[in-house]
Amino acid sequence: MKFNLIEILFLLSLASFSLQTQAVQICGNYCGPNWCNGKVLAEKYCDTSMEPDQYYIKTDSCCQKHDHCCGFGNRSQCNDELIQCLVSPEAKYNNIICDSFFIEEFFEALDVLASFFGTGKMCCGTLCN
Repeated sequence: MKFNLIEILFLLSLASFSLQTQAVQICGNYCGPNWCNGKVLAEKYCDTSMEPDQYYIKTDSCCQKHDHCCGFGNRSQCNDELIQCLVSPEAKYNNIICDSFFIEEFFEALDVLASFFGTGKMCCGTLCN
């Protein structure tokens, strides 16, 4: 993927904003940093009990799985699994409203930001250890 300088700066600033534990709703009940169960809530406190938003069902289901992984699983693969889910043919179909491409770019920007810190990868919203 090629980004111009403005896009890179925007994505890095958004990623940096995310690292400061701010909440951003991208769409649905699960898509966005510190956005879970349809409210401002970090993944570690999210029980993912709320159904994905039916309007954004494909993308929001991917984000729900990601939030569960970040809060209760091995966090090292959560971001990669989210991107794979978002680019799957199932998720690409009917994602006109919720921009899964933007979410994918956001997580790639997180990895770019992590590379500046020398780790090269993010695990959910924090640097991998």
